[in-house]
Amino acid sequence: MCINPRHALGILCLLLLTNGHAWAQAPRMDLLSDGVMVIGIVTRADGSPAANQAVMVENLSDTVNAAQVLMTDEAGVFVFSGAGLSDYRANVVINGAIGSATVTTGEAPPPPWEWPPIYVTLAILMLLSLIPARLLRRPEFRKQG
Repeated sequence: MCINPRHALGILCLLLLTNGHAWAQAPRMDLLSDGVMVIGIVTRADGSPAANQAVMVENLSDTVNAAQVLMTDEAGVFVFSGAGLSDYRANVVINGAIGSATVTTGEAPPPPWEWPPIYVTLAILMLLSLIPARLLRRPEFRKQG
């Protein structure tokens, strides 16, 4: 019995498609970075939100600190604040299938501006008070008697 090459190709494609169905069961995870803020979105294989799922997040740039476990909300979203210029990987397991994603955070925002100490402020104000004092000493501002 001889197998037609076209039939063999069709059988091979059918086997790949049935195995591809198992691959499609993996959850989908997207990670977005806005500076040091990371937003993750987890969906099930059917596209529905993965509500109340545990997500393990690890900082690939800092191997000393342990990974943290976060929970998704009802929409399948989780949010965390990471370190600046770091790589993060998040993993989720749903029904034995693993979903994973990585993201690199941006630069941390600069620290907020703070008013200088009071002694610096007073010194600046005292120096600025010399300007009107000098102007008032000019002869054209003195009373003519």
